[in-house]
Amino acid sequence: MGYYVPVPTAEIKTSEPELDEPERRAGLRQITRSPRAFWVVFFVIHVALALSGYFLGGLGDVFWYLSQVQKAVVTGVWPAIDTTFVYPGAALPVILVPAVFGAQLYFTTWMAIVFILNSVAVLAILGWNPRNTQRLWLCWWWAAFILLLGPVAIGRVDAVSVPITIVALTWLWRRPAISGALIALAGWIKIWPIAVFGALFVVLRRRWSILAGAVVFTVGLIVVYMALGAKLSVILGFITSQNDRGIQAEAVAATPFLWIGALGGKAGIVWNSHLLTNEIYGTGAVLVNDLLSPLMVISAAVLCGIAYFARRSGARVRRILPPLMLGLALTLIVFNKVGSPQFMAWLAAPVIVGLVMQQRGFELPARYVLIIALLTQIIFPTFYLFFLWLNPALVIVTSLRNGLLVFLLIWSGVQLVSALRDALRGRTILVVDRYNDLAKSAIKE
Repeated sequence: MGYYVPVPTAEIKTSEPELDEPERRAGLRQITRSPRAFWVVFFVIHVALALSGYFLGGLGDVFWYLSQVQKAVVTGVWPAIDTTFVYPGAALPVILVPAVFGAQLYFTTWMAIVFILNSVAVLAILGWNPRNTQRLWLCWWWAAFILLLGPVAIGRVDAVSVPITIVALTWLWRRPAISGALIALAGWIKIWPIAVFGALFVVLRRRWSILAGAVVFTVGLIVVYMALGAKLSVILGFITSQNDRGIQAEAVAATPFLWIGALGGKAGIVWNSHLLTNEIYGTGAVLVNDLLSPLMVISAAVLCGIAYFARRSGARVRRILPPLMLGLALTLIVFNKVGSPQFMAWLAAPVIVGLVMQQRGFELPARYVLIIALLTQIIFPTFYLFFLWLNPALVIVTSLRNGLLVFLLIWSGVQLVSALRDALRGRTILVVDRYNDLAKSAIKE
């Protein structure tokens, strides 16, 4: 007597059929084109980073800001007014406003302010229409960038200056003076928007309107601070307050010394208790430190010079403004003795401008900047302790991140040189055509 063993067949299947690849892509495309989906994801990203940074680390600066406010209230000595501050003057109200609801709600208020500012920047990108889908893909890129960069993307004063700069850039052609004032505001929170301003001043014809707005805001801020009792030397003290510091461990220039230390050489990382930073030491570190500022100035001057002559030779704004803006921002990072992870947030604005003006032509830096953001989060705060121990894996990650920064700086320069070359060739062809026309008319006569 035999036994019947049921064998499952395709007809007996009760599970739902799996979606094929085209259907999956169509579903994903539908989600990414949904403004509602974006706003939900954008909010979740901010909440997730706030929670992870609070419990796992990476948001210590927010609590340091609170300590500075509490110290000023107790002692009556205010940074940027009575004594020099590590940040420009407009950073004082930035760290002061979240304390309005008390110390216990300082962290929550800070995160709410950052989310609101980022949301305003998204609305500016979308043309102040939250349901607009035309440039929603730009907002998705920025959301991905914030997520990959991690808690530092929302836990530093840079997180306030970035959305303000993005809003300023969206008003560039309609309200250049207001745009200049907003860029100045962002620059007085953290100095990096000077790269954006420099690129605009070199390339755009409306440079004087932008400059006027920036000057009016700057003069107004200085007058207010002097009325509060601040001396000009104190207001501008942030420029020279950290001249005596060494090269920070995460800085691009620190990379060779990290390898020397990791391989057992006489180099490594030491804690600077005065500035509360980890700095490198080793043979030649002082010399490299002294060379960084001159190299920064030279690099910026070269990029601006190439862009200026390319513009004068007929190159279009969309061809030279994005790489110049990105190159100047990278100059401030690559040749900076400070290598804080939040510096990577500066790259968002130039990339967004590049994607708007060039789209596919700027996909390469857009992709690499996302990789840079991810590598930065791996370094800090995820495995920062291993990095300080000069773990070889973390040294490799840091080298890759810093190498990509240098590569993108070179890429920006190459793009500007290419624009200048094409503009010069176009002008040469134009001159030759005009000469031929004149020659033909002379022969006819």
